[in-house]
Amino acid sequence: MVLELYVWGPAFSLPSIDPQCLATIAYFQLIVPAGSWILIASTDTTTPPTKELPYLIDGPTTTSGFSNIINHLSTSHSYTLDAPFTPLQLADITAFTSHATTTLAPLLSLSLYASSLNYALTRSAYTPLLPWPTQYTIPPSQRARALAQTAHLGISPEELNATESEDDASQRKTTLTSILPTTLTPQPPTLSTTLTQHSTRTHIRLSSLIDITCHPLAHLLSQNQSRYLLSPTHPSSLDCLVLAHLALALLPALPQRWLAQGLEERWPGLCAYVRSGVRAWFGREWVVEDAMAGKGKGGRREEGLPWRSGVEQRGIGHMVAGSVIRSVRDSLPGSSHILTSNTTTTNNTTPTPSSSSTSLLYPTLVAATGAFAAVAGYALYNILKPGPEPQKLSDMGEAGAVFAGLEFGSGTGRGKVKRREREREMAVEKEMDVEVEVEDGVARHYGA
Repeated sequence: MVLELYVWGPAFSLPSIDPQCLATIAYFQLIVPAGSWILIASTDTTTPPTKELPYLIDGPTTTSGFSNIINHLSTSHSYTLDAPFTPLQLADITAFTSHATTTLAPLLSLSLYASSLNYALTRSAYTPLLPWPTQYTIPPSQRARALAQTAHLGISPEELNATESEDDASQRKTTLTSILPTTLTPQPPTLSTTLTQHSTRTHIRLSSLIDITCHPLAHLLSQNQSRYLLSPTHPSSLDCLVLAHLALALLPALPQRWLAQGLEERWPGLCAYVRSGVRAWFGREWVVEDAMAGKGKGGRREEGLPWRSGVEQRGIGHMVAGSVIRSVRDSLPGSSHILTSNTTTTNNTTPTPSSSSTSLLYPTLVAATGAFAAVAGYALYNILKPGPEPQKLSDMGEAGAVFAGLEFGSGTGRGKVKRREREREMAVEKEMDVEVEVEDGVARHYGA
């Protein structure tokens, strides 16, 4: 039976945009015989037990995650890269795998997702991989996961964005200085001023993180003639994992290349190791069209990878529906706990999943839709229903009858009021002024 490996699709000239998927592809290339597996670009995260890619379908069994997949290959098919190594070397594989997961993976997430400029490019790389409307939901959720993974580093996206702004300002200042006369050139900053700049502090912290991550790996590589991490002649699962992360750190042409520049300037041996491994294991540069156009049981092994279109396996509509259901599920309190409890398995390996966990959500969705329709209908009725007839003044007791007699509020009533005001004005005009003249102590009145 052919093994079906589902991964995130190509990006940045690599077979996958995700380091775990890229490591799994490299492992399959090195150990699984040609014709025994196919590679499918997918966005479906409803099938795997851990709700994430990569995942492997092997008959009735579905396994997800790099470590769980290679364990399944070892126990079920005796495909293992680590068989030739001694117990001490196997211990090194375990230790350095943990090191790569806890240090290298957060650095990569910081590089691809944290700063606004780099995330914009990463998001655009996801767009051709995703059906509508998941282009608007999946990249932000991926970024949220990445930021949660890098929170312990203490470097926020705002700090990286500010660093980029200060670097641009410094570059503009350098350009301006080159065209000004010497007498107008500003004095260079002092050491204390430079160290207090925000961008400088952030660069120092990033450089320190890169060195802490790469020094043990470079030392391990130098012991084996700079070809593989544990052996001069034989790669291991550790090589697959480390090379996948470093390739995504080094090769993408990101606007902020602080991670790639740190590797190139201080760890050239690791950079040569990555470029050599990418050429040997992945063959050539890959684009999304390669993954979407792959056909046939054997794929295109002669070109490096056995791609096969995943549309015939799982329809686009299923993937879109799954993404929408997950978005609604995440917004409902308590539903994530229900679904998680139904998908927890030992070693993240489970029979090919049914729709039981998803069907648990349907009654909730139907109830929510019905409630929304009822509220909308009631509001529409209140807007469109005819209003009551206006009440007459004569129906409002004695006072109302008086005002009704005056035809208050009508055009005739208003006319009567105006006539009465005019009559009062005319009466005032008819009154004659009375003058009083005092002469020899006698008052005389004049007037009509």
